[in-house]
Amino acid sequence: MRIAVDLDEDLSYGLDAGWALYDHAPVLELTEARLESLRAVVMEGWRARAAELGRPEPLDLSDGCLFGSLAVKVVFGGSLAGSHDHQHNVVDGRVVDLSADAADVRAMADPYRHDPTQFEDNPTLYEQLESCAPRVRAWVAEFLERERTPGPASP
Repeated sequence: MRIAVDLDEDLSYGLDAGWALYDHAPVLELTEARLESLRAVVMEGWRARAAELGRPEPLDLSDGCLFGSLAVKVVFGGSLAGSHDHQHNVVDGRVVDLSADAADVRAMADPYRHDPTQFEDNPTLYEQLESCAPRVRAWVAEFLERERTPGPASP
């Protein structure tokens, strides 16, 4: 399988409302298996980040919605959605959230409420997304490499 993606183009030409809300084409078709695989790679990276920062090992992707939503957008396309409390993706009209099972998301009354003003003229949000981009690039590259490399054959 050949997977071509320019991560620098996808994450570096200016993270702003136009980029966030634009319904990008996918690099790969969204399937449950691929979503779970991406979730696993992001979780590994989330744990590594916590270790680097001297934080306890996370049990889930709580507080990781910016990282996860960027990864989903780059790989599976779609757009970013959410509010001040939580960010997720919409791909082909479907809510997609790598953090769906995280404790912080499960505790929210309405985690998939979309407030478009969150994405309009919000330099703080885009600065935060820019700060996530280097890690997301690495995590997406790892995910795509795993997708390129077939696993062991099933008996």
